Amino acid sequence: MGENNEEKREAALFEGREGYAPLAFDFAALNRFFSAITRRDRMGAWNALHGIFETLSAQPEADPDLVRSVCCVLWCLEDPDRRDHAAFPEPLRRPESLSAMQRFLLAQLPSSVMGHRSVMWEGTQERQRPSPGPGRAQQSGGGAAERAVQIIQERYGDKDLTVGYLAKRVYLTPTYLSGLFKKRTGKTIRQYITEVRIERSMELLMNKQLKISRVAETVGFSSADYLSKVFKRYVGMLPTEYRDRYASWEN
Repeated sequence: MGENNEEKREAALFEGREGYAPLAFDFAALNRFFSAITRRDRMGAWNALHGIFETLSAQPEADPDLVRSVCCVLWCLEDPDRRDHAAFPEPLRRPESLSAMQRFLLAQLPSSVMGHRSVMWEGTQERQRPSPGPGRAQQSGGGAAERAVQIIQERYGDKDLTVGYLAKRVYLTPTYLSGLFKKRTGKTIRQYITEVRIERSMELLMNKQLKISRVAETVGFSSADYLSKVFKRYVGMLPTEYRDRYASWEN
């Protein structure tokens, strides 16, 4: 009996305005999305969001007001502080298309997920003290790791972005920075760089005019073939398949 009840709760039907088909939606998808954000699981959040939009795109006859409502909920889940806003942003209130809402939420997702790093660095800022020594600006452990994150966000397209480069920028040894970064973020530096590059490539792939080789070059991969290999491992499909599936949603 319990199993049947669980199956029945997998998806709910929401009746829209007259003349439109009901919207079938699984609220567990919202839970997966929010859970990934609170864990700072960037790729998990991206994949959950794409799954939700795939569900919405498969129901073109559903009431657009219901679809917009789902997207507004997603916008709030990206950052709980947004719930206090008096109105939803224009791209959600008057969207050009489902694809436009998708791009809007994707564009905001990386910063909103990184915004949760305030938990990661909780108390670190207060413990930091300026270094009295002249010349190089010494940093506390938390400050150095946070600075490394910022550098990666800014320079992900640089093919020379390495652990050694980051260590020099924060005045630590590569080994010490690597251990510190893993302790603070739960990820290795290499893994984090790759995830940022994959996320940026997902954004760029929405532009059908960009060649895959150009996307690879822009985000810091050595070749289109290498991008395809890594993209397949992280996203579960090739860049061309991803573009065909999601960029084709434009009405």
